[in-house]
Amino acid sequence: EFTTNNIIMLTDSKYVVQLELTSNAPVGNTIVKLHTSDSNIELNISQCTISTATPICNILVTSSAVTGEYQITASNNKYEISPLSLTVVSPGTIHFSTNTLDMLLNDKVQVNLSLIGATSGSISTVVVNLSTNSQSLEVTPTTCNFTATVNNCVVNIKATDVAGTYQVIANATGYNINPVNVTVNAPGTISFNTDKLLILT
Repeated sequence: EFTTNNIIMLTDSKYVVQLELTSNAPVGNTIVKLHTSDSNIELNISQCTISTATPICNILVTSSAVTGEYQITASNNKYEISPLSLTVVSPGTIHFSTNTLDMLLNDKVQVNLSLIGATSGSISTVVVNLSTNSQSLEVTPTTCNFTATVNNCVVNIKATDVAGTYQVIANATGYNINPVNVTVNAPGTISFNTDKLLILT
């Protein structure tokens, strides 16, 4: 039998399940064939050999990018083995509302950081750490917390003292988040052109 009847996996992840022989009488080498209900689920082996001496078989399960309900079945002519139910869920993706910004010195801009497409129940809390690659750019808050019910965070960006090209960087375990590329420009100056003056007398 499988040591568990149900598992939940994230997309594009790996999980080890176990098939275990439980018998009061000695059992020699017994081959159990393994199958999946869909090609979106892959197993590292197609069969297990178990016995009283080696009663447990470890099976590496790999999911794809496709969510859904699947089954892993194990078959042997002498044993009736209940299938293992497998649910693949998506942790979603995290995006800034824009990946390019043009700002002037001392400008303040708000952008949204959002968790999109997470399957219900697939996450508990996701902590996103925010930073910049220069002291000339400030970002607040420095962390955003996403949960099953909170999927948006307002990020404040301020250009301080030096014009240039900078980045706002977001990091969270298990996510690849594109940064915001920020170009900060000096506002320029306005002055009178005194090269030519008309003086009335």
